Amino acid sequence: MSSPIIDPVMVNSPLMTPTVILTAVSPTRMMNSHRGSRFIGSTIVNEAKDTIGTIDDLIISPTEKSAFAVLSVGGFLGIGAKYVVVPFSNLELQAENSHLLLRGATEASLKNLPGYKYST
Repeated sequence: MSSPIIDPVMVNSPLMTPTVILTAVSPTRMMNSHRGSRFIGSTIVNEAKDTIGTIDDLIISPTEKSAFAVLSVGGFLGIGAKYVVVPFSNLELQAENSHLLLRGATEASLKNLPGYKYST
């Protein structure tokens, strides 16, 4: 009999009022996954293969538990660049290279998004 991919374990802790369910994730399930750090500095392109930005950072929302990409748009070597945020799920990894595809976007459309400023 094979082991399950997800194995919930109940844990009672005196520091936590409700019972917490820990979920073990099988390493085989993660075999085709990528580390988040691999994407930092990656080029973002559109369908026309125009370079429209780069990934400056990845942010995990504490409330939505979703990943967002902070993109650097415009500028030269980071000077004069504008930071904008898009859901990481909107980016598609291109198998033939290290670029990520953002469908329907242009550099101008990204510049029109609200600017993002890092908190300290």
